[in-house]
Amino acid sequence: MTDAAWPVEWQRGLLATAILGAVGGAEPVYGYAISQRLEQLGWGSVTGGALYPALRALEAAGLVTSRWDPQASGPARRYYDLTPEGRDAIRRHQDSWPRFSGAMTALLHGEEGPR
Repeated sequence: MTDAAWPVEWQRGLLATAILGAVGGAEPVYGYAISQRLEQLGWGSVTGGALYPALRALEAAGLVTSRWDPQASGPARRYYDLTPEGRDAIRRHQDSWPRFSGAMTALLHGEEGPR
């Protein structure tokens, strides 16, 4: 799936959330651009074998929509956009991420956290 320095189990567990973030811009985005965005942010190379099944699952869950757009030259591209439910999911992730990240930091550093 990837060749980044982050452990692959983190990437597997967070790929759908990362894709939601990459799709969540102002304009719809096509698959290769999603992969490029993730790579730019340190995910390494996200293959189509990982990306497209995750996108299909997000679409089946009602978080992402897609449409085919013909291109002036070359094949049509499939563009992805968030649904209102997808935008809500992003907001929930944004709200809960600091707590999750703090808990993981405490665990990894052997610190005592709230009980």
